[in-house]
Amino acid sequence: MRVIFRVAVCAAFMVSASHAAGGVTVLPLRGEALPRLVAAFDASLALAQPVDGRTFVRVRVSDADATALLGQIRFADGDELVRIDGEPIHTVAAAHAIVRGKRPGDDVTFVVKSNGFQRIIALEILPVSSAPQPSPPVQSPRPQQLPVQRAVAPKSGVVEIDESALQRELEKYDPFELFVAAELEMARDDAGAVIGIRSPRFGDIAVSRMVGLRNDDIVMSVNGMPVSSELAVFEIADRLQGEKSFAAQVLRAGKPITLRVRIQ
Repeated sequence: MRVIFRVAVCAAFMVSASHAAGGVTVLPLRGEALPRLVAAFDASLALAQPVDGRTFVRVRVSDADATALLGQIRFADGDELVRIDGEPIHTVAAAHAIVRGKRPGDDVTFVVKSNGFQRIIALEILPVSSAPQPSPPVQSPRPQQLPVQRAVAPKSGVVEIDESALQRELEKYDPFELFVAAELEMARDDAGAVIGIRSPRFGDIAVSRMVGLRNDDIVMSVNGMPVSSELAVFEIADRLQGEKSFAAQVLRAGKPITLRVRIQ
């Protein structure tokens, strides 16, 4: 159930664990994408010298293929690269050496600075897939699942999902690609208080669409547990382990609704 909740309700938001106050981002990166990360750093780092005479390593990010990956993992153009894995970075060569030494299964933590504020970007480099997923299971569930969700939910008020079909759908997703696609963010009221999580892409992602979510929905609580912070998302997922059903309070176009999901 934890896997289902992570992908269907908060998907990439959980794996990003983005903290506005603490500046922490945790993101899985496919082992197969590690060469792209190395190439991105090779193409993006340069020495810069500010007015005070202190030399530092600057990250340059653009839409070019070589550096686009850095933007997807929350680097910004002009970031100062302060540390990698706790090591101070004073030269481009030092940064390259650490990144090039990474292997699938490793972690890497970057401390970057922008506009006087530091933040942390932590990557989990996933193991390389042992074999590609066979094509028949990937292709077969799509025409079967969406009509079931759409037909049952309006009549009974409960979205009923076949567990094996849902699992096959989940296997299509790579965590890194899903993170980029989901574009999840904390939703706040006029006073700035967190009221839940939202995504402009809920309806575009098959798994979240299966549980009844639509674009720009705000998930405010699950089984009575409010989505009041990034940490709350983790806690909710932990409590839902092993569950076969859940109810989510959702704000849709300004109106509160309840999504009830049963996995069978």
